[in-house]
Amino acid sequence: MTTLEKVINIFKKSKGKIRPPVVVSGPTGSGKTWNTNLLTEKYEIPMIKINAAQLTKEGYTGMSLSKALVPLKKIGHKLNIVYVDEFCKLFLSSDDGGVPSDITIGVQNEFLDLLEAKTTRVMGDYGKYDIVKLENTLFIFSGAFNDTPINNEKDLMTFGVKREFLGRIAVYMTYEAMSLEDMLGLVDKSELLELYAGIQGKKKLEARRIIKDTITKHYEENFLGTRLINNIIHRYFLEIKDVEKEEKTWGEYYV
Repeated sequence: MTTLEKVINIFKKSKGKIRPPVVVSGPTGSGKTWNTNLLTEKYEIPMIKINAAQLTKEGYTGMSLSKALVPLKKIGHKLNIVYVDEFCKLFLSSDDGGVPSDITIGVQNEFLDLLEAKTTRVMGDYGKYDIVKLENTLFIFSGAFNDTPINNEKDLMTFGVKREFLGRIAVYMTYEAMSLEDMLGLVDKSELLELYAGIQGKKKLEARRIIKDTITKHYEENFLGTRLINNIIHRYFLEIKDVEKEEKTWGEYYV
């Protein structure tokens, strides 16, 4: 059982009374979101996914937390998980050498309030706000952090995370880049491949073999992580006809 599964297991067994905020790090495509989705399905806990890179401070035009958390109106009465992806983008900026903006600092402060609050305001009808519960919510913060493993508070401090934030985070864990063996195993479980094969009438075994061969060929140069799998599946089924005209294998065509 992974650390993340232990947290979610205890969260459910305690009926939300134990809900330690978690930071999950790892390179892009290492399975952070994928594994969290699997666990929420296993434990039958609904999840709201938020992209921190798209958040704006309350009162600014765009996606504020009061808008992103609107789904809590439907699920806030039961155990739920708020998964904050691209969390590191609140502390890093590619535009200004790593210095967070006033807007991202504002969003950081709003998250600080959420982690200890029992309720929060979310956008309602006609510009008004509704109050929703947070006592049933487990927060999971996820990010690549420039592919740097995050194992403790000091690691997060190097990225400019506030001490106030560090004091509220209880669990840190890092995913490593997914192995070739694990990636090939995901191809066997791919619902996307099953759907494509069913719609196009292609032979699944042949498609699976070619896709696996292509993943193996490009694994060492892969910078997409697990996203490479769906990328190759899409391109195989959508471009295969063009390949057939050109008398060369699809594996050669895919570069």
